[in-house]
Amino acid sequence: MSDSNDESIYSTGKMYVEINARNVIKTFLPQRDSIKRFKLELHALKQFTDMDRVPHLINANMDKMKLEMTKLPGKNPSFLSQSHLQQLQGIVSDLFAHGIARHALPIRDLLVDDKGKLYMVDFERITVRKFKLSPIWLIAKAVTQSHVLRLIWQFQPHMLTTTQKFEVFSIIGIRRIFHSLKSVINKVKKGIIYRK
Repeated sequence: MSDSNDESIYSTGKMYVEINARNVIKTFLPQRDSIKRFKLELHALKQFTDMDRVPHLINANMDKMKLEMTKLPGKNPSFLSQSHLQQLQGIVSDLFAHGIARHALPIRDLLVDDKGKLYMVDFERITVRKFKLSPIWLIAKAVTQSHVLRLIWQFQPHMLTTTQKFEVFSIIGIRRIFHSLKSVINKVKKGIIYRK
């Protein structure tokens, strides 16, 4: 979501977003998982009352699956400096402290203002901590941390330790294997469908 004094609207197959001068209204469109995504983002926003780098909840309409939240300053960055990435690590630590782990961390979900302050938006794909030693929670934390390492590797690789570089290479290797397997599975499925 980019910063602008003018109102703007964008829509995807999964949501309709109105960006106004002071707030953002996000409506989840009917989809197989839309209720789940709405409830997850609502839960996350309710946890963020004491955080200043994420949106704050203004209002929620369960029937219409609509969330109204504060608008954050800044624009989507095309580059992340060392300071930005250090701030990102701080935000992620705060998320973990609030029991939130992200499934993905695309740069489009980050905003940077004129003073170089970093913000994070979009929390519909998260894992919520049930208890600290939950295996699901520990895996979700590791996934979030891997996305942070990936961004550091992409923009400021000198920040990584030797161990972290090894982790990134391992992650890249696993992702390539996963995508190759996914491609093969999809081809097999298509073959079965065509035979029918």
